Amino acid sequence: AGGFPGGVIFPTLSNGASLSQALVSAVKQMVPLASSSLVPPLMVMSFMAALLTSITRTPLATVLILALSSNGMTPLSVLLPGVMMASYVSVWISDRLSSDSFFHYAE
Repeated sequence: AGGFPGGVIFPTLSNGASLSQALVSAVKQMVPLASSSLVPPLMVMSFMAALLTSITRTPLATVLILALSSNGMTPLSVLLPGVMMASYVSVWISDRLSSDSFFHYAE
């Protein structure tokens, strides 16, 4: 369908959520500060954003997808700055590691 690869965004977000939840569970036991009500959602959303943007290199679209798909239990004004920083840092790091894109579009 137009030469675009499909099925990358939501499986990557799902993998990022499960990996970051395991990380949050491990950190909660070691650091009491991580049991705050805002730290786990921030860590989960930041890890999801970092994982997706390191592959697709679309930080703003990733932040918008996560903002629109959040459930509203945690205020977005608290989460969005950390998620945006994680997105842009992961793009910067992935550009330094490899300039090749995951996507190869037909010309």
